[in-house]
Amino acid sequence: MSLPDCGRQPHDGPGYRMVLWDFDGTLADSWSCGREIYNEIAARHGFAPITDIDAIRQMSTREFLKRHRISVFRLAKFVREWQGGMRTRMAEVGFYPGILDALQTLRNQGATLGILSSNAVENIRICLANQQVEDLFTVVESSPRLFGKAGGIRRILKRQSLTRRDLLYIGDETRDLDAAHKAGVDSAAVGWGLHRPETLRGHAPTHLVERAAQIPALRPRPIG
Repeated sequence: MSLPDCGRQPHDGPGYRMVLWDFDGTLADSWSCGREIYNEIAARHGFAPITDIDAIRQMSTREFLKRHRISVFRLAKFVREWQGGMRTRMAEVGFYPGILDALQTLRNQGATLGILSSNAVENIRICLANQQVEDLFTVVESSPRLFGKAGGIRRILKRQSLTRRDLLYIGDETRDLDAAHKAGVDSAAVGWGLHRPETLRGHAPTHLVERAAQIPALRPRPIG
């Protein structure tokens, strides 16, 4: 469903030429593995463990870092360790229900598909190969800086010769929506990932969807 009361209206025009996805929590149901790996890292470095899942679903990313005693100066090392841990678990990671059908429908509509994630490209490609959807994605990029996705979006716009109104970024975390705002592109928040819909709503997504089947209705259009 679209959210006209979110404070963020879709760009004018016939639709999106590229649909860019976050990976973990948006395409891929990696939450269980990711949480276990996080807690292993937390035990080694003195971060607070994840014990109350419902509580963190209501925190923004920055609130989570503060409450779990993760300094911004240690983020780069944390992300590298988390990516390395995930590499050993990617065989366990699959897509959320309805994602495969949504991806195929978008491609049939002529949309170009991409992924921009904080996970490593190598990890993402393992999952794409397991799901047999490698050929659906034109772009697969990593943005290992947790709050650096806006720059990644801008790079993709430039490389794909797109304007800001051409791209829709889909994510499950508040930082995904913040990155889309900063880059000046529309965003779609998904209700099945890390953050609860009410938490996401506070970051003014252009769209909020509760099922993957709703995504192809968000006005894609082909490049060309």
